[in-house]
Amino acid sequence: MYFTSSLIKHLDHKNVMKQQGVQVNMVNVATCLALHAKQQASGAMTAVIADLIKHLRKCLQNAAESDLSADVSKQNSDLQQALDKCISELSNKVGDVGPILDMVAVVLEMISTNVLVARTTASAILFAAHIVSVVPNVSYHKKVFPDALFHQLLLAMSHTDYETRVDAHNIFSVLLLRTLLLPWSDQYKETSNAVRSQSISLQEEERDKVEEILDNDLRKDVNHISHPSGLSCQSLDSLKDGAIKSLCSLRLSSHQVNMLLTSLWIQATSTENTPANFEAMTITFNTTLLFSLAKKSNHMALVQCFQLAFSLRNLSLNQDGGWQLSRRRSIFTFASYLLIFSAKISNIPELIPVVKESLTIQMV
Repeated sequence: MYFTSSLIKHLDHKNVMKQQGVQVNMVNVATCLALHAKQQASGAMTAVIADLIKHLRKCLQNAAESDLSADVSKQNSDLQQALDKCISELSNKVGDVGPILDMVAVVLEMISTNVLVARTTASAILFAAHIVSVVPNVSYHKKVFPDALFHQLLLAMSHTDYETRVDAHNIFSVLLLRTLLLPWSDQYKETSNAVRSQSISLQEEERDKVEEILDNDLRKDVNHISHPSGLSCQSLDSLKDGAIKSLCSLRLSSHQVNMLLTSLWIQATSTENTPANFEAMTITFNTTLLFSLAKKSNHMALVQCFQLAFSLRNLSLNQDGGWQLSRRRSIFTFASYLLIFSAKISNIPELIPVVKESLTIQMV
C-alpha cells in the first residue's frame, strides 16, 4: 500500500504534474499494485482514494476551463479513465463503503465557493459515487445514512452554483439507492465507464416511463421542470410492499427526513433554479418519501410530504408575491408532480385526476 500511496502523491511533483502521459502510466502502475494488494479497510487506502478524487477533479477542471488541443484532450481523457479504474480497484480492496463515505464527507466539507472548482469537485465525487456504489456496505449496513455526509450533502444542495446543487442531489440518490437503482452494478464493476454509461441508459429509460404523468402539450408551453428519472411507476407497487427494506442497506432517520423536506422547500423557492434543479429535487423527494415507507411510523412523513407539495402549490398561485410568472409556473408544475407521486405512494388515486385537471392551458 505504501508504494501505491507514494505513486499517487508523486502525481503532484513539479516534474510530472504537467506531463499527463507520464501521470497516466503512474496511475496504471498504482492500479496494478492495488490489484495484487490484500483486502483491507485501512485509513491509508481511503486516503489514496481521496487523492485520486482530487486529481479527477483537476482533470474535469482542465477539460472545462480551457480549449485543449486534440492530443492534450485525449491525454486528459486517458488520465480520467485511469483514475476511475484506480478508484474502482482500490474501493474493491477496501471492501466496505463505510470508510469511503466518511472520506467523501471530508472532501465535501472543503468544497469551494468558486463556481468552477465547486462544480468539478461535485462532479468528481459523483463519478466516484457511481464507482463505489458496488462496494459492500459493512459499517453502515441497515443503519442510518452517515450524519456527517448527510450534513455536507444538505449544504451542497444549497450551494450558490446551480450545477453543484444538481450533483449534490445525484450523489445522495446514488449512494442511498445504490442497490435499488443499480441492480446491474455487479455485472459492470470491472470499469467505471460501463457503470456510468449504464446509469445514463437506466435514467433515460425511467424518464420515458414517468413522462406520461404530465400532459405533453402543457410541458411544451410551460417553463417546465424535467421529469424525474429515478424511479419508474412500475416499481412503486413492490416498494410500497416493503421491498425497499431488503433492497437498500441504508436508512433515513425521522430527523433526516424532516431536514430534507425543509431543505427542499427552501431550494424550490430559490430564484436561481433551472429545470435540472427541479428534476434533481424531485428525485430527492421521491427517495425521501420511499424511504419513509420503510419506517414503522411513516404517517408523519407522508403528512409532511403532502404539506410540502400543497405549500409550494399555494405559493405558486399567490399573485401578490411579486414573482415572475415563469418561476411560478415552474413551482406549480413541480408541486403538481409531488402531489401525484405522493398520491400514488400513499394509495390515494382519487387525488391524481384532480391535480391533472388543474394542469391546463388556461392555468398556464
